[in-house]
Amino acid sequence: MKPITLLLAKAGLVWLAGITLLQAAPALRIGVSDSDSAPVVELSGTQLVGGLSKALGEALGQTLKAPVEFVVVSRKRVELAVDSGQIDIICNSNPAWYAGAARVGWTREFYPQVERVMSLKQHPRTFSSLEELSGQRIGVIAGYHYTAVEPLWQAQRAVRINQPRLPLLMRALQTGMVDVVINSELEMGAWLHANPALAANMRLHPLIVSSTPTRCAVSPASRYSVTALDQAIATMEQDGVIRRILTNYEWKNR
Repeated sequence: MKPITLLLAKAGLVWLAGITLLQAAPALRIGVSDSDSAPVVELSGTQLVGGLSKALGEALGQTLKAPVEFVVVSRKRVELAVDSGQIDIICNSNPAWYAGAARVGWTREFYPQVERVMSLKQHPRTFSSLEELSGQRIGVIAGYHYTAVEPLWQAQRAVRINQPRLPLLMRALQTGMVDVVINSELEMGAWLHANPALAANMRLHPLIVSSTPTRCAVSPASRYSVTALDQAIATMEQDGVIRRILTNYEWKNR
C-alpha cells in the first residue's frame, strides 16, 4: 500500500504544480476598439459583452493557457495603447491600416475580412464577377475606398451611391434606391440576424469583392511574443476552432 500512497502523493503534487503554473501565467490583455461594429465588437456602455473579438480572444487565451483581460480603447488611442504596452495585442487589424505598423509586431492571419455583394432576393441577376456589376447602382459606405470597383465608377459603367452607415445602406436597398450593396460580410450578417423579417428578402451573391487578412498588432512590451501567439493561432486553425467561431457569425442565403 505504501508505494501506491507515495504515487498518489506525487501525482497530487504534480497536479498542484500545474495549477500554480496556470495561475501564474500573466493575463493576455486584448484591446478592442470602440469604433468596431457588430458582430466584431458588441459593447454595453464601455464593457465588452460579446462579438467575434471576444469569442476569438477567449479561445486564444485558452490555447495559450492564459487568463484574458479585454480593454476597450478609443479608436484615436489604439496605437498609443499598443505602443505603450497598456495592452498586449489588438486584433481585427492589418499593417496597411496601422500608421505605426513598423513599430509593433504582427501575428499571422487570424481571419479574413471579406466584402460581398447583397441584393434583394428578386434581383434577376447573380453576380459572380466584377464585370457583372456594370450598369448597377452600387450602395457603399461614404468615405471608404473600394479599389476593385473603382474602375467601373471611373468609366461611368456603374453608379456609386453613398450612405453614412450600414442600416441606412440596407434601407436604401429595401426601398429601391440602390440595386446592390457592398459591405463586410460579417457586418451585413449581423444586421440580417438582427432583422430576420427583412433578411428573408435578401440574397448574398457569390462574388467576393475583396478579402483582407486581419492580424493582431503586438505591443513591443507584450507579455506574449509574436512566436507564441502565432503558434496558438496555428493550433486554433488546425483544430478548427477559428472556423467554428466564424460560422456562428456568418449569414447564409435561406
